[in-house]
Amino acid sequence: MEGLDRGRLVGRRLDGKVSIVTGAARGIGEAYARALAAEGASVVVADLDGPGAAAVAKDITAGGGTAVDVAVDVSDPASTEALAAATHGRSIRRMELR
Repeated sequence: MEGLDRGRLVGRRLDGKVSIVTGAARGIGEAYARALAAEGASVVVADLDGPGAAAVAKDITAGGGTAVDVAVDVSDPASTEALAAATHGRSIRRMELR
């Protein structure tokens, strides 16, 4: 079975890929972040709700995935540029955005 299995990683189709998911603190964005992590992607959990994004990233990491959280306001061009700049060039295995 691919995808999530009780929160553990079981699929690996996205190993070596980085995914930025906006609106990832809850709802469909959170579901996408978790599904991408389950397939092996390193996930940037981005949301206006910084604490919510941090909680999702922490949970993904606790389940064996790679995730970092970034507070971002997608309606603010400077904020989205900062998100892209923070993500660009990061090591797949060692994403550290702090």
